Amino acid sequence: MVPPTEADMRTVMMIAFLFPPSFSIGAKRPLRFARRLPEHGWRPLVFTAPAGTPSERDDTLLDALPPGLRVVRDYAPAWMWAVRNLGDTVDRRLRPHTGPRFDSGAAAGTAGRLAGFLEHLSERLVPLDSVVAFLPHALARASRLIAAERPDAIYVSAYPCSALVLGALLKRRHGVPLVGELRDPWTMNVHFESRHPAVAAIERRLERWVFETADRIVVTTDAVREAYQRRYPDLPTGRLRRIYSSYDEGLAPGAAAPAPGGPFTIVHFGSLYGPRRADALLRALARLKAERGLGPGDVRFLVFGRLDHPGDHAAIRELGMEGDVHVTARIAYADGMAVLRRADVLYLPAFGDETLYLPGKMFDYFLAGRPILCETAGSEMKRILARTGTGVCVPRGDEAGLLANLRRAWDARRGGPPLSVPVPAEIAKFSSPAVTEEFAGLLDEVVGGRAGAR
Repeated sequence: MVPPTEADMRTVMMIAFLFPPSFSIGAKRPLRFARRLPEHGWRPLVFTAPAGTPSERDDTLLDALPPGLRVVRDYAPAWMWAVRNLGDTVDRRLRPHTGPRFDSGAAAGTAGRLAGFLEHLSERLVPLDSVVAFLPHALARASRLIAAERPDAIYVSAYPCSALVLGALLKRRHGVPLVGELRDPWTMNVHFESRHPAVAAIERRLERWVFETADRIVVTTDAVREAYQRRYPDLPTGRLRRIYSSYDEGLAPGAAAPAPGGPFTIVHFGSLYGPRRADALLRALARLKAERGLGPGDVRFLVFGRLDHPGDHAAIRELGMEGDVHVTARIAYADGMAVLRRADVLYLPAFGDETLYLPGKMFDYFLAGRPILCETAGSEMKRILARTGTGVCVPRGDEAGLLANLRRAWDARRGGPPLSVPVPAEIAKFSSPAVTEEFAGLLDEVVGGRAGAR
């Protein structure tokens, strides 16, 4: 393919509330697109929020921004952003989000429980999300940017879902083609169940309006696409598109390098919260220890983030595994990837019994190149892991299945057959170059013709 010239380039305004240096996994998908879109004739113009508090940032990701990328951090007024950051700081003091949290509920005390109650109250009574108050400011500033830059298309990556409303308002005002993206479902989200009925009704109407206004709605799983097609059967053919998430070797160069000695290590990259829990894995790991005569320091389960579920805390105490489980603060992405590459097993639990989610960390695990052990009720994740040869799946809570695969992983350290055998050609279909090419093709569709073919 002939590289596009500067004169051929089209501009896509990327509205991504989460963008580096944000630590959130939601910031990495728009980052991967921004890094690769110029290869396909698209110049990204990023409209995002100001940088967050230190606990929310991974400044090493700033090094991955492509040269010349324009990033406008004006989604929120400065005074409102300062208030938000203060609230985040207070919340973290009341409810510590890092470190071993086996008794986190008791440790947080009354103040922490009050903070949790206020968060629940906000989720129940505030339409859309916690940043909806920024919408008037974001609309005014984004409109000014569109008038000055005249982008050829708008891409909105949600969460937050209020950003999709922003994108739809901008399309109505300026007539610029709109691609809206849901990294997770909106009104089909498991957290949506806590909404007050009146608030839920408002959001369902807004969701339909956004879906009808946008030129394309991108989702990240086939299950979500099919669910929304059933909900909105009157949408034009092709309005809903599935584009999977990806991994980007450029964000964390390196290769799998398991340690020849040391403890048998299982890693979960991120927090375990809500219905995402690890008690079945912990019980299976305890049984493996007993079978193989393993003592202190011979195994370890690393969690980078939070370990919230009381059932997990109870299992750790009951099994006497306090010395085997290590819950640590978030670390820089590249440092985390280095740990993943040395692990024996990468743990991938689904979000409870939900089947509409594909955890973004699955694609980071592809990049790490180590065997994945997945607990899921969904078939899409099973199909992808089987197709790519990157891991094995067991039903959620299947302690016997988990134990059988931990045995295999343990034996693989000692020369036995590997837990999984990767299929490089299939894994490459989830690489950032491949997925961004698909996304660029969608942008070409909505503006008519390929970028550079004016």
